[in-house]
Amino acid sequence: MELSPGRVLGPYRLVEKIGEGGMGVVWRATDTTLGRDVAIKVLPDLFAEDPDRLARFEREAKVLASLNHPGIATIHGLHRAEGMHFLAMELAPGTNLATRLATGPLPADEAIAIALKVAEALEAAHDHGIVHRDLKPANIQVAPDGRVKILDFGLAKAWDADPMGSTSSLASMSPTLTTPAATRAGLILGTAAYMSPEQAKGKPVDRRADIWAFGCVLYEMLGGRRPFTGDGVSEVMAAVIMAPVDFSALPAALPARITRLVRRCMEKDPRRRLRDIGEARIALEEALAGAPDEAASTGAGDASGAASGAASSSRRGLVFAAAAGAAVAAAVAAGGFWAFRPAPAPAPVRRFEIPAKGPFRSENQTKLATIAPDGGSIALVEDDKLLVRSLQRLDPVVIRTPAAPGDLFWSPDSAWIGFVASNKLYKVPATGGESSLIGDIHSVITGGMGGTWCPDGRIVLSTGEGAMLRVSSLGGDFETYIPLLDGKENDLHDPECLPDNSVLFVPHPGDARPHELILFDGRTRKTLLSLPKDQTIWFPVYSSTGHILYRRDPANMGIWALPFSLQRHEATGEPFLVSASGDVPSVSRDGTLVHVKGTRTYETQIVVSDRSGRQLATIGQPEVQWPFPEFAPNGKQVAMSVHSGEVEDIWVYDLERGARTRLSATGAVPYSVEAWSPDGRTLLYGEGGNVPIAMKRKSSDGGGEPETIGTGWAPSYTPDGRTIVYSEVVKGAGWDLFTRSADGKGEPKPLYHASGDQIWPHVSPDGRFIAFTSEEAGDFEVYIRRFPDGEGKWEVSQGGGMWPRWGASGKRLYYVRGNDLMEVDVSTSPDLKLGTPRLLFTRPSLRRPLIFGWFPGYDVTAAEDRFVFCRAVGDTQELSGMVVVQNWVAEFAGGTVPPAGK
Repeated sequence: MELSPGRVLGPYRLVEKIGEGGMGVVWRATDTTLGRDVAIKVLPDLFAEDPDRLARFEREAKVLASLNHPGIATIHGLHRAEGMHFLAMELAPGTNLATRLATGPLPADEAIAIALKVAEALEAAHDHGIVHRDLKPANIQVAPDGRVKILDFGLAKAWDADPMGSTSSLASMSPTLTTPAATRAGLILGTAAYMSPEQAKGKPVDRRADIWAFGCVLYEMLGGRRPFTGDGVSEVMAAVIMAPVDFSALPAALPARITRLVRRCMEKDPRRRLRDIGEARIALEEALAGAPDEAASTGAGDASGAASGAASSSRRGLVFAAAAGAAVAAAVAAGGFWAFRPAPAPAPVRRFEIPAKGPFRSENQTKLATIAPDGGSIALVEDDKLLVRSLQRLDPVVIRTPAAPGDLFWSPDSAWIGFVASNKLYKVPATGGESSLIGDIHSVITGGMGGTWCPDGRIVLSTGEGAMLRVSSLGGDFETYIPLLDGKENDLHDPECLPDNSVLFVPHPGDARPHELILFDGRTRKTLLSLPKDQTIWFPVYSSTGHILYRRDPANMGIWALPFSLQRHEATGEPFLVSASGDVPSVSRDGTLVHVKGTRTYETQIVVSDRSGRQLATIGQPEVQWPFPEFAPNGKQVAMSVHSGEVEDIWVYDLERGARTRLSATGAVPYSVEAWSPDGRTLLYGEGGNVPIAMKRKSSDGGGEPETIGTGWAPSYTPDGRTIVYSEVVKGAGWDLFTRSADGKGEPKPLYHASGDQIWPHVSPDGRFIAFTSEEAGDFEVYIRRFPDGEGKWEVSQGGGMWPRWGASGKRLYYVRGNDLMEVDVSTSPDLKLGTPRLLFTRPSLRRPLIFGWFPGYDVTAAEDRFVFCRAVGDTQELSGMVVVQNWVAEFAGGTVPPAGK
C-alpha cells in the first residue's frame, strides 16, 4: 500500500518520510492521541508473509521496550493497521552519524565523547541479553546538544527465522547477506563494512559482534574512513574476513589507551577481542577525564583508576562538556544502573550559587532540589513546574508533567526522574518527553510520599502512614518492603537506596519525633544514629565520600554528615555540621553537594475578610500556626492551633477583648482544631500528629480537664449537638466517614466508605444532608449525601474542591478550590437542588507544605458576612536558590572537621 503525508495509521498521522532501509520505510508522524511526534517504521510486506519471523519480532519488540536508557531509542508500540505492521518509536533528534562522517573524521575529543555514549547504551543492552548485530553510523543519531541514541536496536536479531541462532540461519548470523527472499524485497539487512568476521562466515555470534562493530565505528570517527572497503558486498565481506586492519589511519596524537582500545575491539579472533563493552566505557571515561595515559596499562577495567582519573580531570579542548561531566561521574553500569567507585581524590573545593528564577516552592514539594547521580544536572520544582538545570548551561529545561510534581528522585543512571503527582507515581526522561505511569498509589497510601530508585531497578516508596513499599520502575504491583514495628512506629520516612541496594530510612515512633537513622539490608534493621527524642532527622542521603548527609532540626539546625562505611554498614565517626543554613541535602557520586539556600518559615497571620475578600481585621500576631481557624457559633471567638518553639497548643482568641486563652494542655505533641459545639460551650480538638488521632473535648472557656471521646479527625456536630460525624483511618483503605455519640459513649458507626479518602464532613443546618470531600474519582471533589442514612450522592465542586462549609442559612455551601473560595446556592426542600459554583474571592497564596498536600482551611460566620483564614507573612519559604559545593568533603580535610554533636 502506498503511503503519503497525511495518511492515518491507527492513532498516527504521517507527516514526512525521513528514511528508508532494508527493514522498512521510516516516517515522522504525529500521535493524535498524546499530541507528540514519533517515528513510524512500516515493515516490508515480506514480514507479514512469514508468521514465524513476525512472532519472533513481536517477542523481541517487547524485550526492547523494557530497555530504559537515554542512549537507546524507545519503542512505544507494535501496531497493525490497514494490513500493515509497523513500529511506533521515539523520534530521536539530530543527524545520524553516517551523515556527519560523510564530511570527514571528527575531532578526537568529540569522537571519544560520542563513543562513550554508544558504549553506555550497548552496555545496558548487553546486560539485558540483547545484541544489536547491526551497529553502524547510520543507526547512531547525534543531537546538537551532544545526546546520542542508537536506533534499530535488535532489529537484525529480530529478523531471525531461527530463534536458536543456528548456523543455518544466515540472515541471523550475517545481517548483510541478501537471502533469496530478501532479494525479492530489495532488502539488505545491514552494512557489510561493520560486520564481524564470525558474522561474515555465518557463524553464531554474541555481544562480541557488537564490540567489533563498535570498534569499526570508532575507527571511522577517528580516521575518517571505513576500515574495510570493496566494489561490492562480497569484496567487503572478504576484506572483513581476510584483510589486516590498517591502523595507520588513526591520528598519531591519539591517546595510547584509545589506540589500544580500537585494536582490542577489532581483533578478528573473537577469543582475543575485548570481551565486555564496559571495559571500553571505562577506557573512554579515563580518556575524557584526562587520566595519565600510563593508567591504561593496568587494564581498561580498572574501576578505581577510572574514578581517580575522573576526579583529576585536566584534559583541555573537550568540546562536549556534558559528556565530560558524565565521565567525571564514572558510574553507569549494568542495565543503566550504578557502578559505584571509591570517593574521588581530594581536589579544590568550588562553591557557587544558582538563584531561583521563580517561586522556589511547590504545594506538594518536600525535596526542593536534587542533583543527578552523575553530577551533571539538578532537578527542582519552581512554581509547581519540574525543571532540569544542567551545570553546563544557564537556562533550565522545563519538563512537562501530568500535574504539579513532588518528592523528586533520580534513576541511578541519571536518565529518569521519578516523582509523585496526583496520587500517582511517575517517571519522566530527564531530557524531556512523556511521563510514564509506574503505579497508582491512590489505593495503596494516602499520606506524604518520598521515593528512591535502587540499583536493582526497583523503587522504594515512603507511605507517609505506614510501611515502606517497593515497586518495579517498569511498573507493577506495590509490595510491602520494610514493615512497621508493631506498636512502636506510626510510619517510615525518607528512604535512600545505597549502592548495594540496602536502604536508609527514618522511622517515626508514636511518642517522639523521627530521631533515628536506620539501615535495612533486605532482612534486618540496624541503627546508625540516634538523637534525643526532641530532635529530628530528615532526608538522609549517601555520599560516595564515605558519609551520610542529613538535615537536623530544630536544635543545631542545618546539614550534618555522619562518617559511614558502606562495606561494614556502620558509622565510623561522630556527626559534624556541614552547613548551618542548608535545607534538604543532595549529593552526586563525584562528591558534589547541592542544598537549598535559606530557611523555611511558616509564620501566618489570621485574617478576617468580608465576602469580597477585603481584609477587615487581623487576629493575634504572626506565628507558626496550623492554618485551619474555626469561628465560634457566635462569631466572637476564633480557635487556632499555634506552634511556639517545642510547644503546640490550641488557643481561643476573643475578638472583642483581643485576649486569648490556652485550651489544650501544654506539650510537644501536635494539636489541631476540630469543631465547636452548636452552643459554643465546648470545643473538640485533635491530639497527636499520627493516626490514630485522639479526639478530645474541653470547655471553651479553658476550665476543667480535657475528656477523650474517641479517635478520629475533622468532626462536625449535628445541629442538636448529640452526634458527631468524623473521619477515621481504616487500615489499607484510607480515611472513611463515621458517626458516634458526642459524649463518646457507645461504639462508632460506619457512615460512608469509598476508595481514597473521605474527609472534612459537615452536617447541613437542618441535619438532613452531609457535605464532605472525597477522592474516590481520583481527585479531591466536594460531594453531598443524605444524612443519617448516607444514601444518594451529588457532586458539588467542578475541577477540584476541598473543605466544604454550610452557611448557617442552609442556602449556600462554600468550599475551596486551590486558593479560590467558591460558593454554591443550595436548596434542600423538598429535594436537593444545586446551583453552579461561582468564585467568591481568591485568598492570598499560602504554600505551607501541609499533610497530604491539602490546601489551608477557612471558616464562615453564622451571618455569612465574614470569613477567617490565614495568609502568609512574607514568603512562607525564604528560599532564594541553590548552593552547589563541588568536592564538599575537602572543606573538612586535614583535621578541620568541627566538633560533633549528638
